[in-house]
Amino acid sequence: MVNVEHHEVLLMLSAFAMFFLMLCGYYILRPIRESCSVIVSLAGGKAAVGQLFFVVFIVMLLAVPVFGWLVANVRRRILLPVIFGFFISNILLFWFAMGPSDAERSQPVLQSLFGGSARSWDPSWAQFFFVWVGVYNLFTPSLFWSLMSDVFKTEQAKRLFGFVAAGGTLGGIAGSMVVTNFAATLGPSNLLLLTIACLVAAILFSLVMRKLALKPADEGQHSVAQAGVFEGAWKVLTTPFMLYIALYVFIGNAVTTYFYLEQQHWVGQTFTDAAARQAFFANRDLAVNLLTVALELFVIGRLMQAYGVLPSLTILPLSACVGLIIYTLSPSMETIAAVMVMERTLAYAISNPALKVCWTSVHPDDKYRCQNFVDTVVSRGGDASSGTVFSGLSKVVAGLGAASGMVAIAALPLALLWTYTGRSLAKQHAAKPEGVYP
Repeated sequence: MVNVEHHEVLLMLSAFAMFFLMLCGYYILRPIRESCSVIVSLAGGKAAVGQLFFVVFIVMLLAVPVFGWLVANVRRRILLPVIFGFFISNILLFWFAMGPSDAERSQPVLQSLFGGSARSWDPSWAQFFFVWVGVYNLFTPSLFWSLMSDVFKTEQAKRLFGFVAAGGTLGGIAGSMVVTNFAATLGPSNLLLLTIACLVAAILFSLVMRKLALKPADEGQHSVAQAGVFEGAWKVLTTPFMLYIALYVFIGNAVTTYFYLEQQHWVGQTFTDAAARQAFFANRDLAVNLLTVALELFVIGRLMQAYGVLPSLTILPLSACVGLIIYTLSPSMETIAAVMVMERTLAYAISNPALKVCWTSVHPDDKYRCQNFVDTVVSRGGDASSGTVFSGLSKVVAGLGAASGMVAIAALPLALLWTYTGRSLAKQHAAKPEGVYP
């Protein structure tokens, strides 16, 4: 399945296992977050969910100087364990607050997720948890892929990143199965302890990969660079190659967030209880993960090795153009569900690994601070912009009495610009010799 050399096997399997554990832990949290967004949408409409994306964006902006300080003062070898440890402490607080020690509270949020009444949710609590997961689910994968671009060379990445990404997809499937099969047995709050266990094991694998990839003389290397806390943002905005990466991520998130908001609206209108919504999200995630793992194991590695990153960076925005046209013509629950499955499959299996290959060409000093800025602030900036703009357009269209699907056509020029950006990024990557940093 994989074009891997003998000396790379252990490193590749360690990366696979680490990503498996991370995504397994996240997919235990994911159903809670999805249900939170539906509750918020029911309480305040699509605009309320869009506002939450803006709040996450603000939190990301506040986190940039903190992360910059950590990058400049913490050794690269322990940077990921330190930040993962912080998130573990957060989850412990959630477990303590939601745990079964107080029988009067009876975990109202989590119990409603696993079959209770949606009316038992507190919208304020749903908003808080949604924002926290929005930060968590960008920082942790960003750190993982920064580590990957640190320990794998560009030529290795083209061959192996698809298989590594498949570890995350299989972890997502495992996490969903854990929620489905063990929530009643263990209790919803105790599932958070499984997420903690997954993160602890992921930290151990990160240390193993450092040992495997770095020469003894490199293991004592200090921080990524002694630079200002906003140095990563400045570098991204002033370096053409990284600016193209940032534009690709920003535009892509703006387009896909429109699909996400439409999906949450339809789910809220179609399913009247939390259990039915949970089943919908679980079935959608299962379909996405099964399709994704097939592409990751058998397609993406050979595709990038043979043709570079150009096809991989353009197929997702082109599919978004098709999805927008179809949704304009036929706005329905079935259409948006099919489009979301297609978009997420191509993003996870094809586009994301190609984008991570591009980061292997960036100077080692910039792989953490610059990649993290793009994966967090730029990514959530696209979400926030989309939530604000398209929610406003939806209100205008509704006021004019036009079909809601007409808003989709307004996103089509953005999807075309996304395609052009992917093409330009791929050309820059192909023109740059191995080891020559932008």
